[in-house]
Amino acid sequence: MAFQQYPQKLGIPSGSTANRPTNPVIGDTYYDGTLGFLIIWEGTAWVPCSAPAAQPTITVTDVGTSVAYGTVQGSVAFTEGAAGGKATGFTATQGSFSTTGTSSPLVVVITGNPGSYSFTGTAYNGFGTSPAAVSVSQTLTSVPQAPTIGTATQDSPTSVTVTWTAGATGGKTVTGYTVTSSPGSITATVTSGTSATVTGLTSGTAYTFTVRATNANGNSAASSASNSVTPAYPVITGGTLTSDATYYYRAFTTTTTFSVSNAALTADVLCIAGGAGGGSDNYFDRQSGGGGAGGAIYFANYSLTTGSHTSTVGGGGGPGLGGTSTSSADSQGKDGTDSYLDSLTHAKGGGGGGCHTGTGAGSGATTGNPGGCGGGGSGYDSGVSTQTGTGATASYGFAGSPTGSGKGGGGLGQVGQDRVGGDGTSAFSSWWVTAGYGVNSGGTYYIGGGGTGWNTGQGASTAGGKGGGGQCGANGSGSGGSTGSGTGATNTGSGGGASHMATAGSGGSGLVILRYLKTAVV
Repeated sequence: MAFQQYPQKLGIPSGSTANRPTNPVIGDTYYDGTLGFLIIWEGTAWVPCSAPAAQPTITVTDVGTSVAYGTVQGSVAFTEGAAGGKATGFTATQGSFSTTGTSSPLVVVITGNPGSYSFTGTAYNGFGTSPAAVSVSQTLTSVPQAPTIGTATQDSPTSVTVTWTAGATGGKTVTGYTVTSSPGSITATVTSGTSATVTGLTSGTAYTFTVRATNANGNSAASSASNSVTPAYPVITGGTLTSDATYYYRAFTTTTTFSVSNAALTADVLCIAGGAGGGSDNYFDRQSGGGGAGGAIYFANYSLTTGSHTSTVGGGGGPGLGGTSTSSADSQGKDGTDSYLDSLTHAKGGGGGGCHTGTGAGSGATTGNPGGCGGGGSGYDSGVSTQTGTGATASYGFAGSPTGSGKGGGGLGQVGQDRVGGDGTSAFSSWWVTAGYGVNSGGTYYIGGGGTGWNTGQGASTAGGKGGGGQCGANGSGSGGSTGSGTGATNTGSGGGASHMATAGSGGSGLVILRYLKTAVV
């Protein structure tokens, strides 16, 4: 027979399709290794003679990588069963989703969010389809869901902080978020949280921002664009502007509302409260006390947010009002009022100077102004004290001296003395004031001197920081402030001088100064 020229498989000739017998007769059988099944010659053609593919087994793995959120993908691998014909193709199925192909594995694309999914599959050949494989469950993942954009807010003239709300993780831990600007594609990346600051932006350029989340599978789609924001340097208005090589100084000599726009401004703040008025006595043998200086307080690196701000400048306290030697017009000096910025702690007004029948030289210390300097006490020529200066030590507040004849008011740096106002503090050389507002061209500070006590008294010394109110009235030749009038110098927080049978000196008004780097507003 012609079969003898071919290899035998259990008595059945076999070979490739190309090596089929060339002169077969009806009933000849041949195993076609190319097709993978038996064929029989029925007279005109070779007809398959085999069984459907056997039930396969399957394994499923998560595709995950680069799979967009909202879809998942499972890769189904087939192992053919041994008790059937050779499979020529496979179908993988998950619910209503399926994929058919001639090779294994097959990837099934499913519309849905990450989670656990159950799969099955079948094999087929020219004789039919196998029974379904036993189902297999697998957790499927994707890239994260796109974040929901929040607000873009200027953080500095060249940076913007962007916020967002995190979306779903895609079934794997989110390892970071990337914010991207438009224009410029400038990025900022954080590993956690829901905000990031993008730096290196160009002042004056309008930007929007998008955010992407990242997990082990890849990056999410970008969020929608943020609001548009144009980072710019802060602009501040109000007050009187001066400068040196490094800083701008903005002085407020009266209570003022001013504005900051574009961005927050970091500034140092110095507040000096109003000085108190001097006391007045109407009898020649009684001496009144000088007014205490206003307190001072300093804040470093205060953030002036955008919008309106109020600089409150304390007024000088009114004077004691003298009468004649036959009237009972003894009058204590009035306390100075506070200086402060916004809701910051107040610099407290000085305490009013005492008088013989008054009720509290330095009363600022006991009536809500513990940071101010005490007013001078008054007394008889005999040295008997009837009023005591009681300024607290906060904000460089010092009391006037409590004994003897008319006493000087406390200065910011020194207790008032017998008929001499206390000096201003040298702390202003390590804090700062600016030319025209507390320091002269020679560098002498004259903030916060105490007022003189009557009689023949003098205000704070030139060497110690001139600024106390001068002696006012008979028998005196005071110095400091406006010499002869006894009034504390304007915008120095200095105390007013005491008087005898005349109106005493008023305290000097306070001052608020801002200092900020020139580079902060360039």
